[in-house]
Amino acid sequence: MSTPRAIIFDVDGVLVDDGFAGPHLRATQELLREYGIDDHELDPDFLGRSARDIMGILRERYDLPDDVATLEQKKHDIFFRLLQDRSPVLLGARETVLAAKEIVGRIAMATSGTDRYVAKIKGMLQLEGAFDVTVTSDHVTHAKPAPDIYQETLRQLKLTPGDCLVVEDSVNGFYAARAAGISTVIILPPTRTAAEYEGARAIVGNIREVVPYFRGT
Repeated sequence: MSTPRAIIFDVDGVLVDDGFAGPHLRATQELLREYGIDDHELDPDFLGRSARDIMGILRERYDLPDDVATLEQKKHDIFFRLLQDRSPVLLGARETVLAAKEIVGRIAMATSGTDRYVAKIKGMLQLEGAFDVTVTSDHVTHAKPAPDIYQETLRQLKLTPGDCLVVEDSVNGFYAARAAGISTVIILPPTRTAAEYEGARAIVGNIREVVPYFRGT
């Protein structure tokens, strides 16, 4: 692959922690405890999906009395309170984004998170003005694993799938990027195996290992 014209970053699991002790999981667990459910653990299939989709699944799974919008708002309120206690930013994330900006020139953020969430994360990364394009689940009808978020990112960048490289971690995010036709480097989560990412450009162990691929290697 030649040097990409833009690097597109996912957020959760790529730039911030979304693992076993991540703030999303802890917020969901705290929310469910309000309804008397105290045995919820990480569901790997949730990684990469929007909070709206996840709350819809949990509402059906646990027969929760509130509607999806209420559950989503409650979860977000807990989540943002938890962010005040510790930063979820992963080691090397800011440096890698800046390296992409220096090497390639154009960078984008494409996430199933919300605008509010992304604004908070950009502030924690001290990268408020770094991204040329940002697309969240607020901007599309269908979040990952549908390709909508990546297709909208391409539209705003005014680039083709072959011009770009995606950095992802979740299977749902990989499916979304693959459906949009974009080459993807995967940061392998501990809950997944390499075999689940058939067709990925490369599979690496952490965010710093993606930098060589910014040069088209």
